[in-house]
Amino acid sequence: MYISINQEFTKEEIANIAIKPWQIQLQGNVLSEHIRANAAKPLLTEIHYNIIKQNADILKFNLPKYFTTDFLKSQINGVLTRNKLFQAANVVLTIIRDINSNKCDIIIATEYAGTGLYEQNEKGLFIDIFNEAFITIHHPNQLDQHCQLINGLAKIAAREKKLDDMLLLADQGFVVSATDSAFFAIQKGKIFQPESDEILFQISSDPCRDQ
Repeated sequence: MYISINQEFTKEEIANIAIKPWQIQLQGNVLSEHIRANAAKPLLTEIHYNIIKQNADILKFNLPKYFTTDFLKSQINGVLTRNKLFQAANVVLTIIRDINSNKCDIIIATEYAGTGLYEQNEKGLFIDIFNEAFITIHHPNQLDQHCQLINGLAKIAAREKKLDDMLLLADQGFVVSATDSAFFAIQKGKIFQPESDEILFQISSDPCRDQ
């Protein structure tokens, strides 16, 4: 399989093992974002890019100047086409920071996700609220970085209860995320995502009853 490292495409097995995402264990020096793709094109690239930028700003990552939405689209497309993933695919973007120089490596890997394109789930999911542990919110965009343990516990609970997903709660009692699914609410034609305490409060205090 091919991967992208910074602005270059290379075979996974000959990539520098020192910067492979699965070898890095330094919490606080790795950012990751999961992106779906159809027909060798990433979906919702601008949204994913903005999330990455916000997280990078919070953690003071020195992202390279070439890291733009156009770069993201072209590199993902390049990896997908080289791996001949022309239908459904999962893309993992990993940013690894050198703790000495604060410079970052951008790594993009892909994997096969089925024979067909992603389709809308019309049956829904079986979910529950995980309330055995709570997330202390400094900023919701830090969830992936700082709440891996709670997320893991919630995934275990979901498997034990044969559920599709679990919703995670902040210590104030607000829903802030799901373990695997994208969490959002639609109210009066407007989409709300847990991107600020204000939106979390709106969703929690005036929940949507419509599916």
